[in-house]
This record gives sequence, structure tokens and C-alpha cells, in this order.
Amino acid sequence: MKSVDKPKWKANRRYKENFLDTPLAPIGFKNAKRAGLEFVNQHKKGILDITKTNYVYSSPMTRCTDTAVEIIKVLKEKLNHELKLRIDTRIWEGAGHYAKLLNLWEINQSQLHQNILY
Repeated sequence: MKSVDKPKWKANRRYKENFLDTPLAPIGFKNAKRAGLEFVNQHKKGILDITKTNYVYSSPMTRCTDTAVEIIKVLKEKLNHELKLRIDTRIWEGAGHYAKLLNLWEINQSQLHQNILY
């Protein structure tokens, strides 16, 4: 949680609701943009073909979705390629552990995916 104002975060209502869902730090936004630019560079060099990609997958954690959104914005701006964000609860870093604790193994498939167009 580098660069996150910890006292401010702990006073936030979201912290009380889910202390694990930390916000993306300012350096995280910069790094996400850098990652997006690296995808653009790889595409321009012919290493990746971003145009064959339709979705960016993310866990539902705020810092993860923020990272994905920043990458999507860069790809749209630089390559004029629009991607959808697909949020999948199965790829949350603590999903396996907490699913066992909360006995959430039987989640309806329609609840696992949410497409968001940016």
C-alpha cells in the first residue's frame, strides 16, 4: 500500500466495509499507464495484436479495476481500439481463501461476469 494515506484510508467508510479493498495509489495509476503504453509498443512492433483482444479481465478489487481502466484508456487513445472490462470474482487474490470461509462455492455463473465499456 505504498503512497496510500493510511490514516485517511482507515477513516474511510470503504475501509470499514472491506479493509482489503485498498485504493490504487498514485504511483499505481502511473504504472498502469506505463503498462498500457508497453502494450501499445508491443502491438506496434508486431509482438502483440491488440486488435484481436476484446476484454481486459480484472478482479473486483478497486485497485485492480482502476489499473485495468487505465490500460483500456491508453489503448483506446493510442490505438483507437475499444476494449471491455470483464470483472470476474474468481480471480480476486483472496477469492479461494474467503470462498472457503464463507462457503460461496456455488455462485451463479451469471453473477461472475460483468462487462463494462469505457
